[in-house]
Amino acid sequence: MIDTTLLKSFGMSEYETKVYCALSQFSSAKASDIARLSEVPPNKVYECLIRLAERGFVASLNVTPRKFRVTGTQVFENQLSKKEHEINELRKNVNSLRLALDNRAIDLQDTAIVLKGKKQIIQMLNQQMINLTAIRQLK
Repeated sequence: MIDTTLLKSFGMSEYETKVYCALSQFSSAKASDIARLSEVPPNKVYECLIRLAERGFVASLNVTPRKFRVTGTQVFENQLSKKEHEINELRKNVNSLRLALDNRAIDLQDTAIVLKGKKQIIQMLNQQMINLTAIRQLK
């Protein structure tokens, strides 16, 4: 039995999932056979088969009456690779954001230390005055 949650995670609707599961039990099948097994209305089965074929999940065989078959797992693997690529790109962007925020956090931490309490402000101003005096004496 195929995991319907998996199929839905690849964008299949409820009817498409039922049609795909039913079709997977045949090597190839007519829409009427799929409708009977899937319990999806016959007019909806054909619509689902067309959509699934457009997305590469099933193939329409060139026979009369028209039959369909599942195409295998390659389309799933291709979509999975695409999603992995998208996740890797998102990961890079999150890392860049983290670095930017970490650098900003360091700046904010330095500022917070300088402004922390009256006594530290006076000490910092005294130290700056000493530094300025030393610089003036060098000139």
